Amino acid sequence: MFGFDADTSLGARDRAGRSGPRWCEGQGRGAVHSAFFAAVHWMRTSPLHRVRVYERAPARAQSLRLAFAKAKAKVIQEQTGPAKRTDVFLSYSHKNSEAADLFSRALLGQRPSLVVFRDTKSLRTGRDYRVQLDSAIRTSHRFLPLLSPDYVASKGCQDEFNSAWCIRDRDAPDLFFPVRINEGTLGDIRMEKLHYQSCMPPERQTIERVARLLISELPTDASDK
Repeated sequence: MFGFDADTSLGARDRAGRSGPRWCEGQGRGAVHSAFFAAVHWMRTSPLHRVRVYERAPARAQSLRLAFAKAKAKVIQEQTGPAKRTDVFLSYSHKNSEAADLFSRALLGQRPSLVVFRDTKSLRTGRDYRVQLDSAIRTSHRFLPLLSPDYVASKGCQDEFNSAWCIRDRDAPDLFFPVRINEGTLGDIRMEKLHYQSCMPPERQTIERVARLLISELPTDASDK
């Protein structure tokens, strides 16, 4: 059995607390390739330091090693090269789109230069949406999840929250600015323990107050470059 270490560390940006190694073994070519793509995803978003991928065929092991080196170089370029900064990543269930619209208008109404990321407006057609979402979260000053039972039930929202949680642990302890928009049970211990701002119910006056507070936490030069 042959293998290689998918070293997911990205140099000076890493923190000493990253976990690792993680072992990835599987039967058959498909399982190993799945582990490979998982390693690339973990490199972008998680606190893992090293993933060990095993392949029985020496030629394929070498091919995977070279492919991962190429993928790692691309991610390093993404994460260390110049990137457009996002001020606020607005994460919400599409069932709560009305509340998201109110938040977006309140933020931009108070500071028109803000860059507010919303999946319905900011994703570029023809590109991997997961990479775009991870990149936007990683370059955001604040991650603003509108917490509700609909949010917890949405796989897309869960993916965004999990990515933001990993990025917070790795690089950005002040990333989260959670807002509760109803009193329903969330059922996620991480969400339940977060100190949040309350917009229950999500009415214009309350949202504008919370938007002012969020803007006050942003750098004074946010989006004024």
